[in-house]
Amino acid sequence: MSIDNDEQFKFNMFAYLTNSKYTQLKQIVFILFINERLVDCQPIKKTLQNLFSLYLPKNTNPFIYMNLNIDPKNLDVNIHPTKHEVRFLYQDEIIEKIQKCFEEKLLNSTVSRTFYVKNLTID
Repeated sequence: MSIDNDEQFKFNMFAYLTNSKYTQLKQIVFILFINERLVDCQPIKKTLQNLFSLYLPKNTNPFIYMNLNIDPKNLDVNIHPTKHEVRFLYQDEIIEKIQKCFEEKLLNSTVSRTFYVKNLTID
């Protein structure tokens, strides 16, 4: 799923995620790249964790890979000495758009599983 060329906040997002049918992880796995650099952004992770908790069975968590491209002028990497933690301008608004995109995808994937049964006869 993706958000392409958001003109208002100047960002792009591309993500892969497990659906509600495959979530056997003990904790959330959240891999985030911003401008092709592996980073951590706790506000995004926390928002997605809360969102998935509404849709997934108890004690199950998703795998999420996300790639964000944000205008470098709007990015602050000086939060942590190793520059691993980042913050950015319009963070709340961008997170809200990401949340809506993920929520839309999750709403469309909540259809129940289908099992096909075949009767066996013994001759």
